[in-house]
Amino acid sequence: MKTDRADAMKIANYALAFWETLNRFVPDDETRILLKTQSRLYERSTHVSIVLRNGLVSIVDQVFPGVNTFFSATYKTVSGHFKWVDFAKKFWHRDCVASISLKAFSEKYAGWCKREGYLYSYSDAERIHHAARAVAATLPKCESTRILVAQSVDALNAVYDSMQSIQNEMNRLASLLPEYNTVMNICGVGPVTGPRLMAEIGDIRRFKSKSSLVAFAGLDAPPFQSGTYELKSRHISKRGSPHLRQTAFLVVSSILRRGNPDDPIYAFMDRKRSEGKHFYVYMVAGSAKLLRIYYARVSECLCENTSCDIGPVKQTEAFDELAAYLTSMDVTSEEYEETAFWLEKGIEFRNNPWDYCEESGIPMDIVSALRADKERHAGIPITVH
Repeated sequence: MKTDRADAMKIANYALAFWETLNRFVPDDETRILLKTQSRLYERSTHVSIVLRNGLVSIVDQVFPGVNTFFSATYKTVSGHFKWVDFAKKFWHRDCVASISLKAFSEKYAGWCKREGYLYSYSDAERIHHAARAVAATLPKCESTRILVAQSVDALNAVYDSMQSIQNEMNRLASLLPEYNTVMNICGVGPVTGPRLMAEIGDIRRFKSKSSLVAFAGLDAPPFQSGTYELKSRHISKRGSPHLRQTAFLVVSSILRRGNPDDPIYAFMDRKRSEGKHFYVYMVAGSAKLLRIYYARVSECLCENTSCDIGPVKQTEAFDELAAYLTSMDVTSEEYEETAFWLEKGIEFRNNPWDYCEESGIPMDIVSALRADKERHAGIPITVH
């Protein structure tokens, strides 16, 4: 709802001026709405995890400096915990490692890895033991320090558990959508970024072209003209969804790290980089190219699945859907012929055909049932007054 009177008048005047050409708003189905909500929740949880992780790093730097660098950033698939975080809770002070022999620590570390499900390596134990004896702690080894570290680890792991649960639910919801396999096969897309792309973009059929999708993400450069002067180099508009821009940036960052020369997005960014372009220039260009590829592949996928063109459904297809439904409802031939007449009159001028149905006296239960069952599948905009 727009509460500003001046802006509301501008929007109303625009709608009245272009009433015949405006596309009717069709809300997303429940699956896409839930997926988008889960995606936003995952994003907020990520921000919380970063804050808690930085807090934990600042604490362990005072009791066991460098513990967050002992292991690679890999985590367990089940819980989503990072190995160094769980390690910091068990060996919460440098003296827990440095005060015992290498053999005793190695046995203790091996038992902990087995219980927690991590891989054990004697070379890791040797490296950690050597590092513990080479650093100094500023906080004493006491019960208060142990509780401080344990509480910080528990808070961070609770967020990681929540993020893993959200990720599983996002993948479950995304797998219900027809474009899931197509999106997941795009290079650089993973189990988190794939569902998030689908959530933030929504139904691709609401965009009339790939340029519309790029503009929706705010990655387009708006024109700047004055008379015969036209500025070619412009900053991106950033007028679209910041969540989609962030997700696209994460995907192209993954593509850049992989460095696959056969991938068209990487080849495009690598060419821009070789031309001396700034990092953000070729990253933004790669994000825009990613969205254009997404639009083309998902549009093609939905065309194959629904056997229709992207955009308004053809008249014959609409009548086929309507005829099948009316037949299942045991509608008489006279009622069907009258319905078809008014539908043809409405679709011919791209108006709302159900206004004509109401005018013709078609029973309201038929119109209501059609709205409930056929709006998403047949693509016919339905309004019941």
